[in-house]
Order: sequence, then C-alpha cells, then structure tokens
Amino acid sequence: MPDSSEVIDLACLDHEKFKNWPYSQGYCITCGMCASSCPASGIDGFDPRKLIRMISLGLEDAITESRWPWICTMCGKCENVCPMEIDIADAVRNIRALREREKVPGILHKGLTAALETGNNLRLPKEDYIFILEDVAEEIAEEPGFEGFHVPVDKNGANILTTIHNKLVNTHTDDLKHWWKIFHAAGEEWTVASENWEGTSWGYFTGDDEAMKVMTRRIYEQMQQLDVKNLLWPECGHAYLATRSGLEKHFPQAFEKFGFITVFELLAQYIKEGRIKLDRSRFKELATYHDPCNYGRKAQRRFGYGFFKEPRWILEQCMQNWVDLYPTRMDQICCGGGGGALVTGYDKERIFYARKKMDQIKASGAKMLVVPCHSCHGQFNNIKKEYGMADLEVKYLWELVADCLIL
Repeated sequence: MPDSSEVIDLACLDHEKFKNWPYSQGYCITCGMCASSCPASGIDGFDPRKLIRMISLGLEDAITESRWPWICTMCGKCENVCPMEIDIADAVRNIRALREREKVPGILHKGLTAALETGNNLRLPKEDYIFILEDVAEEIAEEPGFEGFHVPVDKNGANILTTIHNKLVNTHTDDLKHWWKIFHAAGEEWTVASENWEGTSWGYFTGDDEAMKVMTRRIYEQMQQLDVKNLLWPECGHAYLATRSGLEKHFPQAFEKFGFITVFELLAQYIKEGRIKLDRSRFKELATYHDPCNYGRKAQRRFGYGFFKEPRWILEQCMQNWVDLYPTRMDQICCGGGGGALVTGYDKERIFYARKKMDQIKASGAKMLVVPCHSCHGQFNNIKKEYGMADLEVKYLWELVADCLIL
C-alpha cells in the first residue's frame, strides 16, 4: 500500500477545466518540431509547443487574452511536421473564437459585421457596386479583341458563378479584368451576383463558425436562385477553405445539385480544351511560384488533396524560364499574410514573419513571383520594399494567363 501522502485526492481535482477539444492536444510529446518549423516562434514569446501544452493543462483563458492566437497565421506548417498529427491550426482558431468580439484585433470583426449586415465587408451599396463593375467592363471593351464585352450580372442558367473579393471593387479594380478577359477568350457563360457577392469569409479568421455558415449559405442561395451549373471556388485560399468546409458541413446537398471547380482546374481545362491559347514567349525573365498554405498543405490535410501540380503545369504553359522555391509544396514557407494577418494591425510581426519566405525568393534569383491567392499577393506587394526587393513583380496566376492570351 502506498503512503497516504502519495495518494491523489480525486475529490480535489476539477476535470471540467480540461475541455474535450478534438485536436489531439493531449498527445503532445513536447518534441519541439512545431516550434522549430514555425516562422512566428519567438514573437512575443510565442511557441506553438507552449500553446498546445497550455491547452492541455486547461489554461486556454490565459492564451485567449494573449496576442499569440493572432500572431499565428494558421499556416499549418507545424501540423505538417508534428509526429503526433495534432491539429494545431484548428486549435488556434478555436482559441480565437473565445475572444470577446469587441476585442478581436484590427478590422476583422468590423469587416465581418459589415458583411453579415450588408452582404460585403465594405458596406458597398448595390448601385455603387454595379457602377464599378460596368465601368471596368467598359474599359475592357475598349481594348482590341474585347469589343462588345459586358459583365453579365445575375445571368440565369450560367455555367459559372464567380464571387468577388472585396478589394477588387475597392482599391484594385483593374484586377477584375484578368478573369473577365479569360472568360471572354474562352467563350464562357458566366455571371456574378448583384447581392451577397462577397468572396471572402472573415469568420474563418475570427473563429466565428456561425458567420461562416451565413456567408456560405448566401453563396449556396445565389447558386439556387440563378440556377447556375458550377461555382468557381473563391480565389483567395482562405475563402476556398472556408466556403468548401462550410458547404460540406452545413449544406452537403449542394454537391448533389451543383458542380464546383477551382481556379486551377478551370484554367487547366480551358488550356487543354483549346478554349484559350497562350504565348509562352512573352515573359523571358526568371519567375518562381509560391504555394499558398490553404490551397496546398491545408487543403491536403482537410480535403485529401492539395493543389501543387496544377498551378505549376499552368505556369509552364505561360513561360519557359521559371524555377521552384526550396523547400516547396507541403514544406513551403508561409508568406506571413495568412490567418487575417493583413488586417489585424500587427504589421511589424507580419513583416518579421516573412523573413524566411523572402530569403527563399532571393535565393531563387527570380524577378517575378506568381501567386494564386489574394492574401499572399497583398502580403508580398506590401513587404517587398522592406526586404530590398522593390523591383520584384508579383502576379496572380490568372493575371499571368490573361497577359499571355493570344486573341
């Protein structure tokens, strides 16, 4: 029999503080692989290993009040190296959900509230939105090869419904032209909605599952009302992850009635079917490609398939002179702009986070960086001067395709 001093008094233990979170955090062996792979380790003392141990010990209140969950970009690199396959990024997102909404950093909650109340993060009135679309369409129609172009709003029975990232009707309206030119060249039957057109889902960033459900439901309802055949998954990596996850969880019946296609699959389809032709000789300077976390390793982990080979094949159809970054694909380094980092207000942290990524790009010798994500695109353009790379040209993958079109 053990001495009485060695016996644990179970009546004194409160098992309620150890929440049954479904992230396998209790299996952490404190090996430190996550901490060594995380570009944010050390910022404000942040360490994903510490975070997981604190969750395991029921100390989520202390984490919730800290900056840690918001410094993390939820890139999933830690999960990729974790030998116990702990869902670290999802745990961080759950911690974010515990923060009082008024204390969510930056403009995340403000933008999400606007989207829930008005249908978009900008509170942009319908008439202003339509004016912007038509104005951009008129500019396209003035270019050779695009005579007569118009934007099909609320077109019933279209083959493709596409959402619109809010910045494309705000500060980056010229970026609307890339996909529209591709659609025109391919002879596509496509449409955009006049309401609830928002292509982002900031509820994903703030851990607000109910908000994600609302945003996803609106897209589903637009598909039904317009009787479209396919949804082009939102272009930004987080919105692809959020919208697909939301539909699978809340509206699985959508997959029985409608088709769904990613930007990579649609571009590859157009090229392989000969619906668009590309000039591979236009761009001669060395280029490289960045794998967004949500389209790559997180999609691989969440949906069983990451988009790695498709964008590289598309890039190969547009140019001959390009190289891959190292490490790449599942081991790719986050740009530092994910997880809502661009709008949390933690700008110094975001710039510091990107140091390893920018070292990758410098080592490649590339003059052009191709990305298929709005957050990544915004991050690189925002920080390149900070790293002495002001001349680095950052292009969307679909922008590159549009620039290479043979009309």
